[in-house]
Amino acid sequence: MRRMFELLLISIVIVLLSACMARPSAPPVAIPDSPMWLVHDPAGLLRNLPRMVGSQSPLPAPSAHALTVWQIAPTSWISVEMDLVALEYVSPPRAARCYALLAAGINDAVLLAEMARARGLDVSDDAAMAGAAERIMSYSHPLRADLVRQRAADARWVGVWRGQATAAGVAAGQLIGQAVAERVIAWAQRDRAEQFTAFSDPMLAPGVWQRTPPHLWSALEPGWGQVQPIALPSAKQMNAVVPPAWDSPAFVAERAAFLGVQQRLSASDRALALRWAAPVGSVTPAGLWLQIARDAIEQNHIAPRQAAALYATLAVTMHDSFIACWFSKYTYMVARPITWMRASEPAWLSLIDTPPFPSYPSGHATVSGAASTVLAHYFPQDAARLHQLAEDAAYSRVVGGIHWPIDGRNGLAQGRTIGNWILATTATVVAR
Repeated sequence: MRRMFELLLISIVIVLLSACMARPSAPPVAIPDSPMWLVHDPAGLLRNLPRMVGSQSPLPAPSAHALTVWQIAPTSWISVEMDLVALEYVSPPRAARCYALLAAGINDAVLLAEMARARGLDVSDDAAMAGAAERIMSYSHPLRADLVRQRAADARWVGVWRGQATAAGVAAGQLIGQAVAERVIAWAQRDRAEQFTAFSDPMLAPGVWQRTPPHLWSALEPGWGQVQPIALPSAKQMNAVVPPAWDSPAFVAERAAFLGVQQRLSASDRALALRWAAPVGSVTPAGLWLQIARDAIEQNHIAPRQAAALYATLAVTMHDSFIACWFSKYTYMVARPITWMRASEPAWLSLIDTPPFPSYPSGHATVSGAASTVLAHYFPQDAARLHQLAEDAAYSRVVGGIHWPIDGRNGLAQGRTIGNWILATTATVVAR
């Protein structure tokens, strides 16, 4: 009896603390619903769920720490994913896929939970998100499954500890999240990301990509342009414009412009290059934009459901942008600046390491053009700043010594086209 009284008292204190920390209920920025990205038959999925009879798990003691950590659950799950991407040295294209699978799964789980509640079922959003996230992240990071399971063990119960959910709702939410995760993983298993692509280094020719010093690494992800996008019908549909011929006056001007930038690098240029570098071993470029989104969500007091919609649209757009960019890179096979520079300066090295794939267009620019377009749509009051950040990201690769100026310009254009296309398509689907 005494133990029950202590637990009750702790629960009351935590609920009061949670209420004190609660964000305003009416956010100043309205985030529209997103579609279900990878669950294409939600009614059928709900129909086939096992019937729940009461709670299947004992109610754990409340945790004030978990209530703080999981205040906005979609943000917290994205943060865990960013940690794993950095910890496991995931490449930028694959990192974007990890983010997209997770964010789409969380979004679809929340929408399915809402659909279930509309049918009279008791369902916890937090448990639905945790059920989806645990299985999806364990698929993406099988060596970290225990860590993910530990995070989910707390995350699924925070709704109960806040007094917003029941133990039965947690059990139902867990089932819904796991069912969504199965759909997401089934998609991932057939999207061709794990398909082997044979690749041979091209014959040496002016302006054609070749392995770059100092590491001379083999080409990274040469088949990524063949991965199935989530929103786009195909990567080819969003191919970057054809670059000018290497020996044309237009590309001669590009080389001259690049050389001019390198000859007058300032301290601020160097800082810009390092700030946006985001190499393997970091959150990668997509992670930088998710951090920008996280800050906007926090500053604008976006509720968890709307945060899930925003993260999903952003992450899916960036994932599809990487696929389209990689399709363009391995279509045009444009040489990196270091190859040209070393013809006249054999010891020349770029400020940041040249990554092992063709130059045109810039991956940073493409994903930044797409991400800034999506975020500016949701936060129009910040549009100028967001578009400037995208310009900075593109230019950082020029001052970093690894891209021609045209890689950034046309990469931004490619990304913006993708972002606008996905936003327009999303709005059409949600309006139906």
